[in-house]
Amino acid sequence: MTPEPAIAISRRTIAAGLLSGVCVLSAVVFGRRAVGAARGFSSASAGCVLAAILMSLGVLAVMTLMQRSRRDQASRLALNSLAAIPGLLTGLALIPSQGAAGLSALLTLFLLVTIGSTWAQGAVTATSASEQLEERTEPPEVSQNTVSLPLSSAVASESAITPSNNELTIDRHATLQDSEVSAVELNEDDLQEEDSLQLGESEIEQTASHPSSDPNVTQWMSRAERDGLDMCEGAIRVRFAPRAKQVAIHLPFVPPFGGMPTFEAEPLDAADVQIAVTSTHGYGVRLEITRHDQLEDHATVSIGYFASTPLRAARAA
Repeated sequence: MTPEPAIAISRRTIAAGLLSGVCVLSAVVFGRRAVGAARGFSSASAGCVLAAILMSLGVLAVMTLMQRSRRDQASRLALNSLAAIPGLLTGLALIPSQGAAGLSALLTLFLLVTIGSTWAQGAVTATSASEQLEERTEPPEVSQNTVSLPLSSAVASESAITPSNNELTIDRHATLQDSEVSAVELNEDDLQEEDSLQLGESEIEQTASHPSSDPNVTQWMSRAERDGLDMCEGAIRVRFAPRAKQVAIHLPFVPPFGGMPTFEAEPLDAADVQIAVTSTHGYGVRLEITRHDQLEDHATVSIGYFASTPLRAARAA
């Protein structure tokens, strides 16, 4: 599993600080109101608005912290409910004590924030990029094309076309359908022309090969727009010199992504290597590949990678 980019770590740090701040603020306000050191708002609307803001900030922070975690809908709802409780307690402390309407509005806001955020989080969950990488790095199967040469309708079905040394030869022992055709003459020149047809590999290419199946290809990359994503996938062969333990490579994205892409890489063979993503940008990434055995020999390792970003970000840029 590749390490998280620096920008993702920064977002998680900010989210953790935001959640801590909301919890501390809620504890201070609720505690002072409980001991009678502070009074609530005279209007229930002001308390509900502030509570809704704090609940939304808490839920947003938890969603950011759990962005890379795979959880079911019930677990997301439970986490979002816990994150919204500090905002709910702050609202209870600030609304008027005798305001039943304010309490009802506050509970309604709590349900809307928790259920709405859970639904939105589930709606934007994407499939695993590593599974897409495994599916797209397999070379496509190409069926063999067949070439047929029709004869005249007057020739019986006993005629045969036999391939030999990339040539087409016609069996001239075919019989005519004398029940319907009294006399049909085959042009000898046409038969000789058909006999001379050449189906060499230089003239007709019947198969197409994927770049990954060619041992002479050292790097390949494809770009596609699918399922709302701007995707780039490919592979590169990394060569280790004798006694070389680590190799650094740069992978460009052409054209550049419109935003910060999600990037994953893994070895495509059984090589014992470690892949570290040291830098990620919209125009490319930098990788460090470290091997752990057979350091005295030459080595070649195939690395597959997959990068994607939402199309909305690409078009906005």
